[in-house]
Amino acid sequence: MIEDPFIIQQYKWNKWVNIGEVNGTGGRQMNTYSFQADLHFGLNRKRVKHANGNARGRSGNWPGTRSITSTKPKVIPI
Repeated sequence: MIEDPFIIQQYKWNKWVNIGEVNGTGGRQMNTYSFQADLHFGLNRKRVKHANGNARGRSGNWPGTRSITSTKPKVIPI
């Protein structure tokens, strides 16, 4: 049985872009999930939503956004 995934998005290019999914394990117990997302120079904004139901939860409200400012060096083209 495949459980509904969690959808991960990142804000870049002035819009929210899907960067991955993590399959849920189901049940009512507490579960822990992880996803490796690349950071770019400056402010990085991410959000996660559990996709459920027939439309897989692709529309509707996202529960919250998390931000982190990266100190990764800025890439300057030569």
